[in-house]
Amino acid sequence: MERRQAARRGTAKGWARAVRGVALRVSAALAATLVAWCQVGPVTTASAVTAGATRLGRAGANLGYWVVRANGSVAGHGLRSLGDLSRVKLPSPIVGGAAVPGGGGYWLVAANGGVYSFGDARFFGSPGGKRLNRPVVGMAATPDGRGYWLVASDGGIFAYGNAKFFGSTGHVHLNRPVVGMAATPDGRGYWLVASDGGIFAYGDAKFFGSTGHVHLNRPVVGMAATPDGRGYWLVASDGGTFTFGDAAFMGSAGAAKVTSRVVGIAPAQGGKGYWVAERDGTVLPFGSARAVGGATTERNASEAPPSGTVTILAPGPLPTASTIPSATTTSLPPPSSTTVAPVITSRVTSPTTTTTLPATTLPPTTLPATTLPTALPTTSTSLPAISQSPSVYPAGTTGYDVSWPQCSPLGSSAAGSLPAASAFEVVGVNGGTISSFNSCFAAEAAWAAKSLSVYIILQPAPSNSPVQETTGPEAACAATSSECEGYDWGYNYAEADLTFVRAAGYLPRVWWVDVETGEGWPTSSSLQPVNAAIVQGALDAIRSSGAVAGIYSTWYQWGKITGSYLPGGQPPIWVPGAYTLSGGNLSAVAYCQRAGTPGDPSMLSSPYIGFAGGAPWLVQYGYGGVPTSGVDPDYACG
Repeated sequence: MERRQAARRGTAKGWARAVRGVALRVSAALAATLVAWCQVGPVTTASAVTAGATRLGRAGANLGYWVVRANGSVAGHGLRSLGDLSRVKLPSPIVGGAAVPGGGGYWLVAANGGVYSFGDARFFGSPGGKRLNRPVVGMAATPDGRGYWLVASDGGIFAYGNAKFFGSTGHVHLNRPVVGMAATPDGRGYWLVASDGGIFAYGDAKFFGSTGHVHLNRPVVGMAATPDGRGYWLVASDGGTFTFGDAAFMGSAGAAKVTSRVVGIAPAQGGKGYWVAERDGTVLPFGSARAVGGATTERNASEAPPSGTVTILAPGPLPTASTIPSATTTSLPPPSSTTVAPVITSRVTSPTTTTTLPATTLPPTTLPATTLPTALPTTSTSLPAISQSPSVYPAGTTGYDVSWPQCSPLGSSAAGSLPAASAFEVVGVNGGTISSFNSCFAAEAAWAAKSLSVYIILQPAPSNSPVQETTGPEAACAATSSECEGYDWGYNYAEADLTFVRAAGYLPRVWWVDVETGEGWPTSSSLQPVNAAIVQGALDAIRSSGAVAGIYSTWYQWGKITGSYLPGGQPPIWVPGAYTLSGGNLSAVAYCQRAGTPGDPSMLSSPYIGFAGGAPWLVQYGYGGVPTSGVDPDYACG
């Protein structure tokens, strides 16, 4: 935004030349992309599906499951065992695992983070041998089996292969530890579950409800997602099953009066059934899940080693074209209604965004009577609640945003001429860089008064490993992971901004995080996860303060910087680039509609301009001319 204000001092001819140059690049990019899609796309998808079909033929997947025990032994029921660790002296007990989609292999994970792969499962990395803040408690695989996530009891996430980091609770104080996780069908998100049934959703994972506010007889021990990702099951150690979203209740082990502690749940193919595993090796089928092999209600103590069952693995379906993230799913936008990306690179901070609210009440029909009620402290699920908040800006109203360029003179504590305060105002906290403050913030905040929101600048970390990068919520892994360092960098600077604003006596309801290519972000694919971690760290710091955290960017810049990263819980977005308030495809009113659908960052133009999976709250307009007030006007989408 601030560079845009400075750029207005330039000539109209220069602006016109930039637009003409962009138009030529857009035409060439559209043609080149179409050729690449025709040549590469279908081949990539077909190869992935064929490879999966080969695994299915060998293993006979989806006919059964594997039972995994703490000593590393694996018993196949309806599926053959592909190897185990029963004869290996393990430095740490096995605590979980994940099956390769199609059933050709599986991974086992130990409490120390060590990962062991069998069959077609490939090893992509692990934190084994490194000091962890908390033990690993589970894992989940990506839909194509080319990556996996590990989760620790504090909610810390470790991503390997093509698994991407979408957020964690590693920095959040939890009432109860995390006990498991499940991934969304497209691999672009995941859920974490705590022992009180609290759910934390990240990426494109939606929050459908939890038992975090319900008193349970026994703790939750695991979860499983439905095939379409629109629901999930939770299971407690007494066998009580809880359903949310489109997950159907098929019965519970609680009603079967289990004699051994339940340890996990696995879905049957199609989502119309599930298996529940007990510690003594018993597996109980419900719905369409079949009793195969040793999966009966009979206890077989001789089969279960003293270490006991820790989890149950059921292979998911083979990946299809709709579940494999690739360029083949990209559709080319009609060139008749496009927005040119580089024209909307406006907000820079140095001189030289329709949300569906999830039902948070527990459906009474999904609660087995055997699990209610006694007391366990509950887990706060404030992150999903914050992210799903309705807009705080009255729909259809207008306001302004200002920052250090409006200090008069520059660098002073006095604000220059400002328009009359309106429905809302957004004031910049920083003074042009991530490590500086707006010298006239107090004066501008007083002008905004009760309608105050703020925005902060984010920039990449330098190469000299400053203290903001090597200390903080993820400091334990800072020495070995640039993503952890990035998370700390974003988190610590957002906390510094929070402290600065609070010291001035203000508690804004909305904090916007400014993410723009003009801040020197590296855009290589290898560094995009680090950039995303910086943004996520800042968002999490703001949310932990009780405020709403939103993102100011464009679809193109967001994709270039983060690789289309999806922060947890649909953050509100603030979209720049509209020419006028109303009338036509480039108006603020039209932008509110167009920002409801994500744009394609691989293109230089797009009829859709949403990003970060967010809901549009504000649109910055006036790009068709210099506003008479000399400051940026904004429109509230509502």
